Amino acid sequence: MRTAEFAGPTGAQPDPDLLEWDHGGYEGLTAERIREARPGWDLWRDGVIPGDANHPGEELAQVAARTDAVLDRVRPLLSEGDR
Repeated sequence: MRTAEFAGPTGAQPDPDLLEWDHGGYEGLTAERIREARPGWDLWRDGVIPGDANHPGEELAQVAARTDAVLDRVRPLLSEGDR
């Protein structure tokens, strides 16, 4: 939304499918900091831990489903040529 604001009045609306990955209990921590507590941790393999009500966390499958939903909406627009 912030980027859309820089572009000027666009009428952009938030899209919940385009939100960043909710890192749950790891929200705000770098991978380095997480590995201090969990050596060898890897987001793609190990995922995140549950957080509070504002950041409950998402599994990879949930993020993938949101991404697929966006791509399903965008693909038809790409085949419309220059419009």
